[in-house]
Order: sequence, then structure tokens, then C-alpha cells
Amino acid sequence: MEIQVKAKGLPTAKILREHAQRRIREALGGFGNVVQSVTLRLSDINGPHNDGVDKLAHIVVQLRNRSFVMEELSADIHSAIDRLAHRIRQKLARQLEPLLNPIHGRR
Repeated sequence: MEIQVKAKGLPTAKILREHAQRRIREALGGFGNVVQSVTLRLSDINGPHNDGVDKLAHIVVQLRNRSFVMEELSADIHSAIDRLAHRIRQKLARQLEPLLNPIHGRR
């Protein structure tokens, strides 16, 4: 599974990329065989001089036959990454669980 992280307008971009790759890899660990690629874009919408809820994490998860897109907005980019990782794991679990673990003996 390829994970691409792009950070724009954020200080400590290297540390953010490492954190994001670790969190996304953990979140998608059980789905690695169906996830083809992940693109995560991190940005500070209003720039470095404005505080507030303006840190955006945008993710595209590409599967074999579909893709999922989600965004998370927060005052803290680490929180946005963590919440996004949690949400994408839940989404994939709901969507893929029936395919990965079919119920036996169902009529």
C-alpha cells in the first residue's frame, strides 16, 4: 500500500508527514490487501498568521474498484490527522467487513 503525504503551508512538514504516515498505516493495517494507494493532503487554510479552526486534512483512499474521500478540519493538524485516521478505518470496516468476513450458513 502506497501512502503519499503532502504538507503545504505547515511548519515541521517532515514530522507531520511521519506522524500522518504512521497513523494512516495503523488505521488501514487490516485492509492493506484491498487498499491500492492513499493520498493525504495537509494544509493550513488561512496561513501561519491566523489561528482558529483552519488546519485541513484531506484523504483519498483508492481501492481496486472504488475510492473514498474524507476531510477533517481542526485547530490542530495532529488532531485532524488522528480523527481522520479513525474515521477512515471505521468507514472501510463498515464497507468491507461483509466482503472480508462473509456470514456462513446464511439463508
